[in-house]
Amino acid sequence: MEKVGKILNFERLEDLVAGDRRGYFTIIALLAVLGMLINSITLFSFAVEIPMVLVYFVINTIFCGSILFREEPLQFRMVFGLLALLMLTALGGAAVIISSSLLPVRLDMKTVLGILGTITVLLSVIKHTRLNVWINQGVEDKSSV
Repeated sequence: MEKVGKILNFERLEDLVAGDRRGYFTIIALLAVLGMLINSITLFSFAVEIPMVLVYFVINTIFCGSILFREEPLQFRMVFGLLALLMLTALGGAAVIISSSLLPVRLDMKTVLGILGTITVLLSVIKHTRLNVWINQGVEDKSSV
């Protein structure tokens, strides 16, 4: 049982993914989106889709949690990072639905995967340009009082 605990060390996983200095995890998440796109066009297999969706959501959940909830405990960051990621996905879908009344855009699998890729790039830009420090600036000021 102790061996399983060493394998599933969420703190180490979060440190690796949230650090992402060279952008490897961003590339992995984008490759997962590309794999989901290829699967939705050709294979139509749940056995291929589910691992890619899990990889995508784990990486971006950790990104969202480390950007928005940096000062909170790990479990809080994971849960609310997932909720923030789902909210961003819903906002992207709502934007597509609203714009479909003005533009010839359909909300299909390709559009959803485009939204997921855009969210990944957005989170990576926030992380690598240090905008997350600016986002959490008020949190740090309040915690030092």
